[in-house]
Amino acid sequence: MHIASVGVSKFCFLFSLAFCGLLLLLIPALQPPAHQVDLPQPRPQVRPAQAGPSHHTGGPVASVRSGESELATGLNRSSAGDGGSIKTEAGRNDNHSLKRGADSKRVALPGGKGGGLLGSRSRDQLDIKDIFIAVKTTRKYHKSRLELLIQTWVSQAKEQTYIFTDGEDKELQMRTGANIINTNCSAAHTRQALCCKMSVEYDKFIESQKKWFCHVDDDNYVILPSLLRLLSSYHHSQDVYLGRPSLDHPIEAAERVKSDGSVSVKFWFATGGAGFCISRGLALKMSPWASLGNFISTAEKIRLPDDCTIGYIIEALLEVKLTHTHLFHSHLENLQKLPTDTVLEQVTLSYGGFENRRNVVSIVGGFSLAEDPASQLTLCFCLFTVTVQCESIIPVCVDLADWGATEVTIQDVGRIDLLVNNAACANLQPFLEVTPDQFDQSFNVNVKAVLHVSQIVARGMKARGSGGSIVNVSSQASQCALRDHAVYCSTKGALDMLTKVMALELGPHQIRVNSVNPTVVMTEMGRLGWSDPEKSKTMTSRIPLGRFAEVEDVVNSILFLLSDKSNMTNGVTLPVDGGFLAC
Repeated sequence: MHIASVGVSKFCFLFSLAFCGLLLLLIPALQPPAHQVDLPQPRPQVRPAQAGPSHHTGGPVASVRSGESELATGLNRSSAGDGGSIKTEAGRNDNHSLKRGADSKRVALPGGKGGGLLGSRSRDQLDIKDIFIAVKTTRKYHKSRLELLIQTWVSQAKEQTYIFTDGEDKELQMRTGANIINTNCSAAHTRQALCCKMSVEYDKFIESQKKWFCHVDDDNYVILPSLLRLLSSYHHSQDVYLGRPSLDHPIEAAERVKSDGSVSVKFWFATGGAGFCISRGLALKMSPWASLGNFISTAEKIRLPDDCTIGYIIEALLEVKLTHTHLFHSHLENLQKLPTDTVLEQVTLSYGGFENRRNVVSIVGGFSLAEDPASQLTLCFCLFTVTVQCESIIPVCVDLADWGATEVTIQDVGRIDLLVNNAACANLQPFLEVTPDQFDQSFNVNVKAVLHVSQIVARGMKARGSGGSIVNVSSQASQCALRDHAVYCSTKGALDMLTKVMALELGPHQIRVNSVNPTVVMTEMGRLGWSDPEKSKTMTSRIPLGRFAEVEDVVNSILFLLSDKSNMTNGVTLPVDGGFLAC
């Protein structure tokens, strides 16, 4: 009986084991078919095989992400014997095919004028409001450097420009309306202080939600149309690091972030003295080493200044190459060698000393060396405000005091049917302190230049028999005495009478001549002089409309006088003053 029980138990055990094995075999077959999941595919890249360190020059190496139309870009300097490299030169548009399997995508790499990328995400439809421009400065340069920037290029991108400094200056902020940010960093020119400011710049950019981060120094002049064109060649979601190295080789530093410093790493960096730009897509990837104070700790580990640390994070940690561009310029290069006819094509310029000489770009015309030692007022004059909005306008620089050069320049422009004489200067002094030089300069620009330019243009109108319209920009100061305006009021009074005589003599040739006479206009110069509420109150209290004129108020009046809607208006001085002269 005992033996039979053991035999049954063994049989049951073996049967149970066989049954479980059968279930294990049947379970997968009884389950519904699993949904097939596409595994992520690696991103194919085209990287040039170059001898020596790899870096980009001019604009982009193409890379295509599988399943997307995203194109990343960056030109590479070609050299003889580069096997398999993409050979392009700045200033050319070369096409290259990228093949994956049977598919092939054709990519046009930007290489200068007319260059661009194909594809839905390859280029940005950029506006100036998409760019975050950070200007690094210090409190002691607010007067000597910052006010010059605010008067010139910053005035064309005030809402997009953020000035990072180390001290409060409420008076300057109120007077100019600039975005001045006190970083509370040290005013010393040390690695720690510089990195402190850069850390704040980075965080503010991330908060801004803008597409591009561009950093410049307080001795840089930014040519905004060129900057917009350059950044439009890329897409902000790509990994783009644009700038100009100050060295002809990558720097080497001990690797203390990824290792203990026993090994070194080589990388390129764009010098902050010339300025650099970073796409938002790349900036977000920098966050672990740059955001919320991490930039300072990263810089301390590698013991390098701010612009070097930027290069380290991007090239060494993120393995994204710097795209070298020669459109950025610092005071460390000899700016006098920059060809004059290429000045307006650059992105940044600078000024300073070079071999104990004045180191500024050479621009013919505009302001004298004494008036404009950095050439920035002259450059702003040459660029003209509307070039930011209308690229069809071609700025022409000429010294209006040079009659010969003015005549040649205007003749080269071609046919002119409508003329606005807007150039002027205002040297304000009490009557007893007026000097001969100040008197001559004011009359040369405000009256003599108007007469000369109008002569040249009117001769052409008369010869063609087509008629035309000339508008001189005068002032309410021509008809009302203002303290400290003895010379200025005199020039504008002379301009009004010149307008009437021109209307009398040119009228028979169907050339109409009028002037607009605005009150204080809230240009950048106007804001500098009249933003103080106490000072402005003395003027606005005499204006029935209770405010100063905006630029658009004057522009609309000029457009009316230029247009056919004022066909019977000739020889008038049109006040744009809110009723000031009526009282």
